Amino acid sequence: VAYQGETLIIHAGAATTELGLVDLPENLEDLTSSHFACRSFAYAGNAIDQDIICQMLLHPEYKTDNLSLNTQPFEPVQENRPRSNDLELPLPGEPDLRIRYRLQRHLESPLGQMLLEAAKHLKLILQDQDGFTLELEEYRWVLQRQDLENRIYQPFIQSLNRELNGLLVRQGIAVEAIRQVICTGGTA
Repeated sequence: VAYQGETLIIHAGAATTELGLVDLPENLEDLTSSHFACRSFAYAGNAIDQDIICQMLLHPEYKTDNLSLNTQPFEPVQENRPRSNDLELPLPGEPDLRIRYRLQRHLESPLGQMLLEAAKHLKLILQDQDGFTLELEEYRWVLQRQDLENRIYQPFIQSLNRELNGLLVRQGIAVEAIRQVICTGGTA
């Protein structure tokens, strides 16, 4: 099968999701970098891990009492942002780089490192199972795949669609013109 025509490339790695559009010519030797249109945004696997922690492991619906990443005073948060105690949390599916950098500093604690490892494992486990009970020291969560999809993946897909639509509009290409999609990267 020869690949040609409008092709969407999605590369989702650890820190960034990149989108590329290319009209593949019949002879791939004629392909140059000028054939590509690209767009990227700073949301991928690491941010998904943070969102699993914020939206599922620290979320009041799932959270065990006394679980907090705050080990030091934190500056006031904006009222329209979700938060865990006084820690400002990023919006799921959004880069929110300033907030994510601060959150990452809190995740450098031993508890934070355990939560990051748990989030990475939950991404894998909940691909194959409808639910999973996570026990970490004295904490216990009962987590469902549907919640992972609704709280984490759906906002990511909405951001991905927004970025893709911007790229398609900029290039003047209708979504129906895309003949194939190539996905790469650990998060893809």
